[in-house]
Amino acid sequence: MTYKYRGTVPAADSNTSASKWVISFEQGTGRIGYADNSDRTSWTTYKRQSGNATAFAGAYGKDGSGNSLFLIGQSSTSADVVFRTEADIETDSFWTSKNLNVSGRLRTACWGNDSSSSTSGVWFVCSSSGNVFISTDGAVNWTKKVSGDLGTGANNDAIFTIAGNGSGHFAYGQEDRFHISTNDGSTFSSSTPLGAGVDKIVGIAYTNNTWVVTYSKDGEDNLFLKSAASSDITTWSSEVDLGIAKPGNNTDGDNNTGNNSKIAAYDGRCVIMSNRVSAIARIDVNGTSTSGLANPTITNSGAKDLSTDGNTWMLGADGGDIFESTDSGETWSETVTNISPGGTSGEDITVVIAGKHLPI
Repeated sequence: MTYKYRGTVPAADSNTSASKWVISFEQGTGRIGYADNSDRTSWTTYKRQSGNATAFAGAYGKDGSGNSLFLIGQSSTSADVVFRTEADIETDSFWTSKNLNVSGRLRTACWGNDSSSSTSGVWFVCSSSGNVFISTDGAVNWTKKVSGDLGTGANNDAIFTIAGNGSGHFAYGQEDRFHISTNDGSTFSSSTPLGAGVDKIVGIAYTNNTWVVTYSKDGEDNLFLKSAASSDITTWSSEVDLGIAKPGNNTDGDNNTGNNSKIAAYDGRCVIMSNRVSAIARIDVNGTSTSGLANPTITNSGAKDLSTDGNTWMLGADGGDIFESTDSGETWSETVTNISPGGTSGEDITVVIAGKHLPI
């Protein structure tokens, strides 16, 4: 049984909707699902690759010709990333694959425009062993960044999050270190701007000319947030206790997407989840100002991924359930129960991708 939310879309956001949404799953089927934005309760699934690799991370960007592209990082030992253009997303065949020889597991992926607004922009994928890979030709060829390019303190610690600002700046987190590039990802500089007691940076997003960071702390059970204006990353907001638990304890195995926090953001509104935690947070950011913290309710036992196109916030969860908000994260409804890819019931949704180029 499925449930359709009948709310209205805010008129101011009428031009922001994705035309397509893509989801993928834990180990078991190796499938993706896609849906038109006009009916997000009707999902079609097919195999993205032979085998049953877990999808760990996904993003939406462009290929070398400027065509919109969906990309998924996965657990396969022969194909770390797979990708397909949006124009071909309904074609039931294997996606194009690339093997990057990743150490550990891919935990995050992002695409962003570079400073020259080139045709293909810049892709990044990062791993649980500190690997950072970059592509500047639309995900066809990838280069592993060397440690000297990744900033002070960059090593083999896990990287759970990376994001871009849409004009050639990219930031990723590693333990308590904030690494940022201002030259299209060529090199990074590093700092520890969040203060004492930070354990791990687990989420980064960019919205409303603001960098947003979520992190766990030593001896604390909850997830925390700080924000900074893009014009001054040395000055950060006061710490916000988000009122939700930090990411659930995960090993680095094939069925786990990592100790991450996903942030879906539009126009300063951020909706935040912790992996495998049955709660979410909502907050507004503007430079070092934060306001409106709330904890709307979802009923599933474990969130896995979260995305937005500015009109719809979509959350994928354990057991193949989808939850949505169409009022900027204020209220949530279960729109689909137990998607069963290939007839396999109860497959956790580990990746949700809105067909919308970030940031928004």
